Amino acid sequence: MSVALRNQPKRGFTLVELIVVIVIMAILAGLSALAYRKVASDLRMSSAQNTVTAALDNARAQAIKRNRYTIAAFTPRLVGDGTKQVVDVIVAEWNGDSTNADTGDGRIWTYDRYVPIRGMQVRTIDGGINVGAPSFQSGDDENWLVPTYLPEIVNTPSANAGQLIGRVSGILYNPEGRVVTRNSISASDRLWIDLNGDGEQTWDPDPDRNPNTNDAWNVGWLTNPPPEVIVLSDPDVQGIESLYGVLLKGAGGEPFVMPVPFLAVFDEAEFRELYPSSQWDDWSDRVADYTNYIDTYVDRIQFNRYSGVALR
Repeated sequence: MSVALRNQPKRGFTLVELIVVIVIMAILAGLSALAYRKVASDLRMSSAQNTVTAALDNARAQAIKRNRYTIAAFTPRLVGDGTKQVVDVIVAEWNGDSTNADTGDGRIWTYDRYVPIRGMQVRTIDGGINVGAPSFQSGDDENWLVPTYLPEIVNTPSANAGQLIGRVSGILYNPEGRVVTRNSISASDRLWIDLNGDGEQTWDPDPDRNPNTNDAWNVGWLTNPPPEVIVLSDPDVQGIESLYGVLLKGAGGEPFVMPVPFLAVFDEAEFRELYPSSQWDDWSDRVADYTNYIDTYVDRIQFNRYSGVALR
């Protein structure tokens, strides 16, 4: 019996069987990677939404506590070697500082200066997450606008970066804690946040993107007499009607902030995979792609009409 067993041929796996096993393992590995990526993305989004909600709750509480208009604005910031961006949620208050200027056609508009609240925690959204808002006050509410993606324009002169520029939005609370889109006391047409407290509104921190020059484009609303006439058109962004100073043209800029009634928190990295910026010819292409993405894939953060509490 033992001799007969030794003479039986040994059986192993055929080449076809090995290939089938390898293919199955590859499929399982791919599915696992996709599942992990989805879970990681969901965790990042959940963390970002919690950060935004907490910042908004803090801003609302400060508006009620201090009995003054308070805004939570979403401002991008470069980190590391300048190839990555995070979004800071700046909570600022209106202390009664306002000024007037002619828009160029005889209309006098009022501009409010807000200052960051001292000791207030600046919450940061990272992980490639961004915040969008409707194009409120611009007559194009169906469009979505997002902050400038700073890594793209850090070395690009403003005149060559019109299609890459975005704007800053924020949630404005009145002293009762309700979400509003205008300061009813000053009846202002625009507001800006004095991030460094120098009384200067920096429209463009570095127009030529040259680190060896100091040529910031400022408007001194408090430290200097404001300009008698505000330029209505933006020379660097063609094809849109826009007040100059609305668009964020570089890190450290202090553009006018657009108060909006709701927000969208979304995955900027995923957006850029689907809509490469290399395909944008002008600013309207950028707006159209962000609008398509947010309308298709992203939920909104809205607010209770009477209490101002964020709803998810």
